[in-house]
Amino acid sequence: MAKGLLNESGLSFKELADVQYRNTSGAGLIAIQLGVVDATIAGKSEFESWSKSNAKQLAVLLESKSIPIGMTLLVKKSMPASEQEGLKKWALSAQSAQLGRMSATTEASSASYKYLGGLGNFTPTTLPGVTRVTAAEASALIGKGAQMADVRSEKEFAAKRIAGAVLVPYIEKSVKDISFDAKADDFSALNRLDKSKPVIFGCNGAECWKSYKASQTALGNGFVKVYWLRGGLPEWEELDLPLAKN
Repeated sequence: MAKGLLNESGLSFKELADVQYRNTSGAGLIAIQLGVVDATIAGKSEFESWSKSNAKQLAVLLESKSIPIGMTLLVKKSMPASEQEGLKKWALSAQSAQLGRMSATTEASSASYKYLGGLGNFTPTTLPGVTRVTAAEASALIGKGAQMADVRSEKEFAAKRIAGAVLVPYIEKSVKDISFDAKADDFSALNRLDKSKPVIFGCNGAECWKSYKASQTALGNGFVKVYWLRGGLPEWEELDLPLAKN
């Protein structure tokens, strides 16, 4: 979770002198109090309670969105409604009997789980030197002649893509981090694009690092105007914009 938050904010573990892992609740806050570390991760309520007597020692650097906690049961949409209901009853009774002080709910927000599921791999929200665009903005740019570069695999491209996009696969082997080693990847397909024309890079959404890496690589290779569609194909589909497939 911490790595995901750092990535999302444009930071990297590689920029930190020392990273320690502890599994004791409150250990990080105590470490700050003792001057052992400069930053830590803590639950919001735990932090608020501790900060009442240590306010001068700290400042909030990053805060995650709401994240669901506790035991989670996920079922396929294809499971019959009667079986889903039976599973819910079992979970509630099991928690009540074995985890007395716990409470249970079946009304969790799916958005929270999607956020949590992708947090460890989320790309930063910005990329210096590159203009981040929405799907609507990308569509307008394509209409004005910008190149739409799909950096996913050939198989993904054939199955479904943004209408008018060209296949420029980014073969990724480097780590999903802002300090990635471009030399470990293969982006020879970049030669298919015209450096003098605006280009938009996109892939499978905010968790997909290919378009982030492709944008940065293109910028370093003399492309005049580079745009990054961070939301990728998923955002494009949400707006019901034109698609193509083989």
